[in-house]
Amino acid sequence: NLSACEDWFLAHKLKKEKIDLFSFIISRVASKSILDLKHPIGSYEFFEVLSQAIILSGMSMIISGSSRPASGSEHLISHAIDKYFPRSNLHGEQVAVATLFVTALRKQFDLLEILKNFYLTYGLPTNPSHLNLSKEEFLKAVLKAPNMRKERFTILNIVKKEELRKAYNVAFNDD
Repeated sequence: NLSACEDWFLAHKLKKEKIDLFSFIISRVASKSILDLKHPIGSYEFFEVLSQAIILSGMSMIISGSSRPASGSEHLISHAIDKYFPRSNLHGEQVAVATLFVTALRKQFDLLEILKNFYLTYGLPTNPSHLNLSKEEFLKAVLKAPNMRKERFTILNIVKKEELRKAYNVAFNDD
């Protein structure tokens, strides 16, 4: 949701796409509640926070009349992986890895570290190799991603190709 909101705001700023501020705020609150999670997987508190965040995320989409508050460049990358490099990965795992990448692309380095630590704490994949994807396959999916939903403007529409490898190296510590 944080990544999707970044893309939504970018589309608003550069393409004058309508943004529903209430939906935007709800979506961000939902995602921040997850990142603040300190409870072990399987605990009542874990499921309580997770359930509330999912409900808030759904409400943000209903209020805005779009999946925009919860789906941006990270989802487009996941859809491109599904189309061009089908594996038996979970959608959420692909979105998680793609979120690390677009966070590095945006140069949000503090958030990138928070996400990586969160992923490690909760056993989420932190690298395309964990999804059985090579660096080249992942970057090809990134290049194809804007075509998954041509009407959905994201950071992937404006980034320079040479920035992709740099972001990959930062996101996945691949020098």
